[in-house]
Amino acid sequence: MNVFLTIALTLGLLMVPVLGMMNGAAAEAAASNHKILVAYFSHSGTTKKVAGRIAQETGGTLFEIQPSVPYPNEYQACLDRASKEVAEKARPGILSRVENMEAYAWFLWAFPFGGTMRR
Repeated sequence: MNVFLTIALTLGLLMVPVLGMMNGAAAEAAASNHKILVAYFSHSGTTKKVAGRIAQETGGTLFEIQPSVPYPNEYQACLDRASKEVAEKARPGILSRVENMEAYAWFLWAFPFGGTMRR
């Protein structure tokens, strides 16, 4: 059975503790040939950098979550859309799926947290 671990990253502020925590888990996963998936959504590129570093440190596979309808570049418009989606409990579509998800034993999820985290 796969073990899913969700890690919320806020603009990289949690990166150091997360990497410290993952060193042992990554070593354990590597020793047992368990694959690690680092999936991320990044609007401005900050979370992409953090997710890339986590993938590098853990030996994980990096996967970008891309919305089927891109978010606006303008901050307030983006925040308004995200707030509306949260209020409506919407689940926006994504462009691609992870192939062979069952092959991964660890799933690390990185996303920006602008006060609109989905519940």
